[in-house]
Amino acid sequence: MDFKEKFKTTLRIIVPGIKYSIQKETAYVANNIGNTFSTFFYTLALVLFIDIIYTNTDNFANYSKDEMLIFTVVGQAGFYALFIFYNLYSNFDNIVRRGQLDMILVKPIPIVPYLYVTQMNLIQSLRDGVIPILLICTKIEFTHVNITIGSFIWFLIIFLAGLIIANCIHFLGASSSLITKASNKLFWTIHLVFFKSSNKIPFEGYKKIFGKVIHLFFPVFLLTGISSSVLLNKVNGCVYTFLSIIICIATVIVSNIVFNTWLKKYSSASS
Repeated sequence: MDFKEKFKTTLRIIVPGIKYSIQKETAYVANNIGNTFSTFFYTLALVLFIDIIYTNTDNFANYSKDEMLIFTVVGQAGFYALFIFYNLYSNFDNIVRRGQLDMILVKPIPIVPYLYVTQMNLIQSLRDGVIPILLICTKIEFTHVNITIGSFIWFLIIFLAGLIIANCIHFLGASSSLITKASNKLFWTIHLVFFKSSNKIPFEGYKKIFGKVIHLFFPVFLLTGISSSVLLNKVNGCVYTFLSIIICIATVIVSNIVFNTWLKKYSSASS
């Protein structure tokens, strides 16, 4: 199947795939309501925690309270944007072990787009993410932060590049089960690095501790830390945007090569 035919096929499976995902996610009303309340109260606790920190100081990691709230919004947006495909990454082991992948491979469809579309959590991400993010935004005094049109444009590009990179790396970690038959540990390690370290402390805080060495982990900080710094005009947006685009392109190419290599080495779950 050539690129043109793959593209047409991908477009044809997107709409029914999204419909299937929506039907699956909205099937259990009680769970939906429960998740909404839990994320709402978590956000309240998070905002309260930030309020407590700034009762004794006006500056933390070179961030004012309003800048820290913006950093938190970006972190939450990054988390929920990546969570759209979380189900695919966390269940890839089962997709392989139960033979579901074998059934997909015999179909004349592009495997990666099909997996992403049918395993997405679009409604859940919007349901759990929008209200908490808006809640945090109501606490921000935007006149107290240095955000310009230019920095916002750089931010969007870097955030998108960081999201693509994060998805590629998560997908590789999950799809390593093609050759190992067990990828959960690798996937969780990657997930912890991206979200338990990179979106808790601003990028400037890490730079004070590790200096220039922290740039070796540049891709990890793109989605939240660096994008927030660029948005707030704390670093050179043009330079980081250029670097993020280069790294994003390289990551997509490498991940595509690695996945196709693993797919060729994959043996059926029944073998």
